[in-house]
Amino acid sequence: MKTDLKTDRQTRFSDLTPEQIQALTQAQFEALFRFGLLQMTEDILNLAGAVQIADAKGFDLSFYPNPKLISDLRRVAAGSTLPGVVVKFVGRVGDKVKLLPLQDQQRICDHGTVPLLVEVEPGKVETLMASVEGLQSHQMKQVFDGANLRPIEQQRTWLEEQRSQAALKNIRTHADNVIRVDRKNNLVVINGMSFSVQDLTDLIKKIS
Repeated sequence: MKTDLKTDRQTRFSDLTPEQIQALTQAQFEALFRFGLLQMTEDILNLAGAVQIADAKGFDLSFYPNPKLISDLRRVAAGSTLPGVVVKFVGRVGDKVKLLPLQDQQRICDHGTVPLLVEVEPGKVETLMASVEGLQSHQMKQVFDGANLRPIEQQRTWLEEQRSQAALKNIRTHADNVIRVDRKNNLVVINGMSFSVQDLTDLIKKIS
């Protein structure tokens, strides 16, 4: 079945029968899906405006069972959260992204990625553009600092602090620490954790 999307207005999924949706091409489906998200964004804006008016009139909004959404709509109405964030991100990711400066919110809405510093091997790190939805819990803590994104240099400091804390815990919880020297890479390995000379010097200062 051929589905013609060239109508006098933008076609929506609700305009099509299940058979017509089944017959869509990849390109047609993507176009409809993107338009659907755009409509959702506009609906969020309208709802945010309505909630703002309801608050001004003193209406009780407790009839709606999701107070978190009402809170997000208030943030949208106040201009502190983009409606696209409410549409695209939920859960822990949405809770982080909605607090960021608007330019960061927009960039994440557009690309879905954040800069992430990762250790690819002992002593070697790289910066990746990582999917914000794919971040693990410790990476979320690394990337997000309250209402801001940590710049790469701050992420580096954060990683060093976390590694130092883990190393201290490792050393203090082992009665007999196993230490060896990796001469090829100029590293000292303690209980399986590798340290540069500088890292080890800093670690000794913290222990003493």
